[in-house]
Amino acid sequence: NLPKPMLHSDIKGEVPNVRALMKEVNLFVDDIVLNVMFIIEYTILLPLNSPYTIL
Repeated sequence: NLPKPMLHSDIKGEVPNVRALMKEVNLFVDDIVLNVMFIIEYTILLPLNSPYTIL
């Protein structure tokens, strides 16, 4: 038995999986970026703007 060549439908079936994976990776990266910006904002920007700066 020879291995069957990959059908076009098989390849098309893989594409949504890749898209879903990329979407999850993008969401994960977005979360990290938001968290980092949140931390930066609260540790650097707020103390700078606050009249009660804690040194």
